[in-house]
Amino acid sequence: MEKEKLHQAVELLNELDIDAWMIVERESEISSDPIMHYVIGTGFTWLSFFLVLRGGRKIAVVGNLDIEKTERLGLFDQVIPYRESPKEVL
Repeated sequence: MEKEKLHQAVELLNELDIDAWMIVERESEISSDPIMHYVIGTGFTWLSFFLVLRGGRKIAVVGNLDIEKTERLGLFDQVIPYRESPKEVL
């Protein structure tokens, strides 16, 4: 379902001429943003950023403890890790 939802997001970005959509997930699997269940399929431990670009590229910026989990999902073209702060890579 997640791959389908991300594909729909790309179609909408193209249709509406929007460059990107970013989902920001706060640091808690307990109180995860409800959109995460539909689009990503899980919550994350660290502050995380998920970008869907109009051209179809999907990028995840996640804390180093969430790298393996994110890669296993197989939803993102690029997974960019950070150690102490996402400012390192944003």
